Amino acid sequence: MANRLNILFINEFFHPDICASAVVATDHLTKIARMRPDWRVSVISGNRAWDDSDRIYPEREDFEGIQILRVPRPALNRRSLLMRAAGFAAFGRGAVRAAAGLGPVDVVIGTTAPPQGGKIAATIARQKGCPYIYKVLDLYPDLAATLGRTREGSFIYRRWWNADERVMQARQRW
Repeated sequence: MANRLNILFINEFFHPDICASAVVATDHLTKIARMRPDWRVSVISGNRAWDDSDRIYPEREDFEGIQILRVPRPALNRRSLLMRAAGFAAFGRGAVRAAAGLGPVDVVIGTTAPPQGGKIAATIARQKGCPYIYKVLDLYPDLAATLGRTREGSFIYRRWWNADERVMQARQRW
């Protein structure tokens, strides 16, 4: 690793959004950026507000020492699990493309916002030749089943569970 650590954080929402994962990530990363001004902290998030999909944030922004890159995310019906999955997939593709345009990255941190955030982080880390950390904020697909969005044991549930479990159990070489 170089003297300057390059951290890439992937979260579907980030400052100035009010979504819980955005608020927590913003709080943690601004503290890291203040404590370690010699590190480069970058975030890839979506460009639409969590609570108002008509609100679109700028594509690039610097906030308290953090470089924010926002990728297009379609305004889709959040009540439909299928439509949400389409939005998550669009975010994932955009995040991978945006990361390809960044310079060196020493570690990628992905979260469960979106639910496939671990897979997105693993994909980017593989491309960048660095390790990744999967920060689990919510347990999926258990949360979706509890909320009645999918049935425990269903085909979708099992596929989702297996995909997430592979990311959590992956052995990394670096």
